[in-house]
Amino acid sequence: MWEWRPEVLVPLGLVAIASGVGWWRLSERGPRAVPRWRPVLLAGGLTAVVAALLSPIAGTAHARFSTHMIQHVLLVMLAPPLFLLADPLPAVLWALPRRVRLAAGRLLAPGALLRRLWRALTWPPAAWLVSALALWLWHLPGAYEAALRDDLLHDAEHLVLFWAGILGWWPLIGPSPRVRGHLAYSLRVVYLVLTGGQQALLGLLLSTSPVVLYGSYEAGAAARGLSPLDDQADGGVIMWATSGVVGLVTLMVLMYRLLAQEDRLPPIEGQRALPPATLPSRETLPSLLPSAHD
Repeated sequence: MWEWRPEVLVPLGLVAIASGVGWWRLSERGPRAVPRWRPVLLAGGLTAVVAALLSPIAGTAHARFSTHMIQHVLLVMLAPPLFLLADPLPAVLWALPRRVRLAAGRLLAPGALLRRLWRALTWPPAAWLVSALALWLWHLPGAYEAALRDDLLHDAEHLVLFWAGILGWWPLIGPSPRVRGHLAYSLRVVYLVLTGGQQALLGLLLSTSPVVLYGSYEAGAAARGLSPLDDQADGGVIMWATSGVVGLVTLMVLMYRLLAQEDRLPPIEGQRALPPATLPSRETLPSLLPSAHD
């Protein structure tokens, strides 16, 4: 069954409303001020969070490990990139009263403490380390079982995983506020491989473990006629398979952008650019073919 949780719906609703108002105000500057795909991506991110925390997925996550992994995949691998690609922060700021907007802008101005802190956290090695530690530590049996026993701790787990996902995806997407220069596409590919690799490794370890790591699921799996070990393996497969698919799609996009960027580069100084390839004309075509006497 679907759940009604104001602590989830209210923040998501505020983000949706503020983004909509801000984009509407920005659109008054011209038809191209707001790309149409940004609201679509934001809706996708909001839907992923709702599916993870309010749908029947959340209702069965305490009884099945594999369902719980669907939650984590939605919160770490799907919702964060959709939110960051939508880049809603400028729209949210434009939805605020002018005085509040200016005050928020001062918090993100060059030299401001919040900006310097976020700049340090989004340094690619730091972002990778923090996001990886959050994912792995919450899947240690002790921490994982404790979250299952305490609803407040369980909510904290999901909140940490979501924001760790935001942090982990940040160097790849580079949304607002842009506190540092864009990472080169070649370095983004390296970062993506390292990020997807640690996620897939965790899923692989879970899917191939010879023992049940989370005893809380044994009773729930048995009630459904499932083997707890098979349920755990299914959850691991969900994690590494999703990581692979998302990583592959992202890699294809990055490679496309990298190649497009190289095509726009000017020729090296001192070298002449190669002329565009052309088909031989009718006059030159016979000379390229062997004659009957050859």
